[in-house]
Amino acid sequence: HFKNSPIGKVGGEVKKGLEPVTHSKPMLSCNKTKDIREVIEFAKENDVVLSWKMDGLTLVLRYENGEFKQAITRGHDGIVGEDITHNVKTIKTIPLKLKEPLDIEVRGEIYMSKKVLEELNQERLRNNEPLLKNARNAAAGSIRQLDSSIAAKRKLDTFIYHLPNPEDFGIKTHYEAVEFMKNLGFKTNPNNRLVHNIDEVISFCGEYEQ
Repeated sequence: HFKNSPIGKVGGEVKKGLEPVTHSKPMLSCNKTKDIREVIEFAKENDVVLSWKMDGLTLVLRYENGEFKQAITRGHDGIVGEDITHNVKTIKTIPLKLKEPLDIEVRGEIYMSKKVLEELNQERLRNNEPLLKNARNAAAGSIRQLDSSIAAKRKLDTFIYHLPNPEDFGIKTHYEAVEFMKNLGFKTNPNNRLVHNIDEVISFCGEYEQ
């Protein structure tokens, strides 16, 4: 169908404003730590899924019968976000139709690569326009544009990493959920690994210290 083809990614829809949308479940923040002892204690009791943390903004995607219906920001409180469907449809890594006809909600991250940021700033420099300060702010500003053709030019990307209701699909672990979403057609973080002890955690982290 035309609406699910790459042609539909071009953009051109203009909104008068971003509509508020209440989340199906509150979007809570993850616990953070810089204390290796807390990491060791956690890894004693659990298998651990490790992946890169992308510096972007949180995204919610909703599908009905396998077809993309709505995209929402986290919002300030994690309770009510903003409808950004018109812009998210222009992101090439967002599937407009899943490989299975499911009603599903997934969550992830929208980001802009440093390479794209550099290219955009080179163009803005040539046009005597203010430079974009950093990739995260550039991504956030791009996805909240009322004109989707602007967002389409920003070459945004995504990683999908969270399934809010895994029990509905018979899924018991986070790793299974990530693999499930990947098989549906979502882009997941390629630097994603299941490890079983603290030595494997330390080894993974050591691979990227440089």
